[in-house]
Amino acid sequence: MEWMAHIVAAGLCMVLPGLAGNWVDQQIGTHFTALIGFAFGIARSLVYLLAITRSTTSTTQATMQPKKGQSEETSGLTKSGAFRQEPLAWNKQ
Repeated sequence: MEWMAHIVAAGLCMVLPGLAGNWVDQQIGTHFTALIGFAFGIARSLVYLLAITRSTTSTTQATMQPKKGQSEETSGLTKSGAFRQEPLAWNKQ
């Protein structure tokens, strides 16, 4: 549910400046503020998406670290923080 809220927010960040620019165009009779608004909105939504992706990634990495007193063997994590891959059952000899 949280990701859906982020996606909707990014979509609104992308579209609303362009719609505001379109309204300004209609009020003063120009044809370029809508384009500027949409360009600004796309750039702003990309920055927003990168920010939430980085915050989610750092939170995920922090929760994946072995707990104090827990070794790599019991945690299932490698030193880089990735999960250790076990061979498939049919590959074991």
